[in-house]
Amino acid sequence: MRKRRVYTLIALSIFVSPWLSVTGRSQAEPRSLPPGVVIETVATGLKFPVTMAFAPDGRLFYLEKGGAVRVINFDSEFQNPQVDPIPWLTISVTGGGEQGLLGLAFDPDFETNGYVYLYYTEAGPNRDNVVARFTEVNGRGDPDSRVELWRTYNPASNHNGGNLRFGPDGMLYITVGDGGGPASNGQARANDLSDPLGKIHRVRSTDGSAPPDNPFYDDGDPGTGNDDRIWALGLRNSFDFDFHPVSGEIWASENGPGCNDELNLILPGANYGWIPGWSCDGQPSGTVPPLFTWTSPIAVTGVAVYTGERIPAWRGSLFVASWNTRELWRFPILEPGLDSIGAPEIVVNASDIPNGARLDVITGPDGNLYFSTQGQYNNNSLTGAIYRFVQTGCVLPGDLDGDNRVTVIDLMLASRNWNVVWPDTAYQLAHDRDLDGDVDLNDLMLLAEDWPESCP
Repeated sequence: MRKRRVYTLIALSIFVSPWLSVTGRSQAEPRSLPPGVVIETVATGLKFPVTMAFAPDGRLFYLEKGGAVRVINFDSEFQNPQVDPIPWLTISVTGGGEQGLLGLAFDPDFETNGYVYLYYTEAGPNRDNVVARFTEVNGRGDPDSRVELWRTYNPASNHNGGNLRFGPDGMLYITVGDGGGPASNGQARANDLSDPLGKIHRVRSTDGSAPPDNPFYDDGDPGTGNDDRIWALGLRNSFDFDFHPVSGEIWASENGPGCNDELNLILPGANYGWIPGWSCDGQPSGTVPPLFTWTSPIAVTGVAVYTGERIPAWRGSLFVASWNTRELWRFPILEPGLDSIGAPEIVVNASDIPNGARLDVITGPDGNLYFSTQGQYNNNSLTGAIYRFVQTGCVLPGDLDGDNRVTVIDLMLASRNWNVVWPDTAYQLAHDRDLDGDVDLNDLMLLAEDWPESCP
């Protein structure tokens, strides 16, 4: 049974809590990979693959920033990847700067309704940022099925944010930047509860309306009073975020100006400090400090919690992609609270993969970790690529005692945590095989499937 914290919106000063402390670190451990883990090429010759997501049927969708939704098909063993030469859907977008086709999410009931949600900068003089829903028909997106759910004005070609994900509550979450331009303008917008920019939004996927339990809900009309869709504020330009599968917490990136890129744990109603008068030297009073700060900006892009079992040493870790330094960082999320992080390490350096910035990172249904790269900064350049980390050696997720075999001892270890529910201090992610927040019969059955296997 998943138990999620319920936060009460009270005085902002309480948000600066002991478990939400700034680490002050901006350096990582040297590059290292677990034994047997290698980087494998999935596809090359791609046009700016800015965002990726797997459909429930195993197809890998990726977005070309210039406006095409494309699909990579695999065989039943997730081998032999093939890029479909025909786009799933093509949208007319404004693609200059940080604008374009940016965000992608599948409806939780995609296998029944075929709904896909896209975030993009609309073509035309207004270049509004829009979230719209499209329906798959016969393996392609139907352009005539478009249903607009969310729209915001767009003052400049940068600070568009732009990703979207479904939360464990079934709501659609959207991140949008502060609109760019002079810093003072963006800071003002990011703190104005009547302005949608510089925020994370939470809406119903049916019609884009705000749920009444949103922290700033007043009259249900985002055009009057508060913008009821706002979930969190005070953000300069959060490109991406992800939900932890057990705690339900939102882990989000933040891009600073000439300093202080951030990794944040997002709380409803909280302000993350991009306010008028902000400086590099301290955390503004009444705002939530980051969990981690890069004092020299790396331009954080994709964010993902790794939930696969192919690389047990990384399971439950947070991965962060970088535009500037062309790196991929790993942060262990610490148990049992799952609300703090350990010392990071870099798992991809600029020299490891030659073709440009790291854009997105996701867990695949095959249990591997995927990431995309930009190549040349040109929407039409065929220099982008998608890669994945794969474990070439023996993998035994049920090996809890580390002796390279699954025996009755591992079953006994898991049984000791029987009925332990997160956030109990005895909770261990390694024992929660299905990541549903407790250790139950289903987890023991999954462990038993590995028994009596062993590694050489």
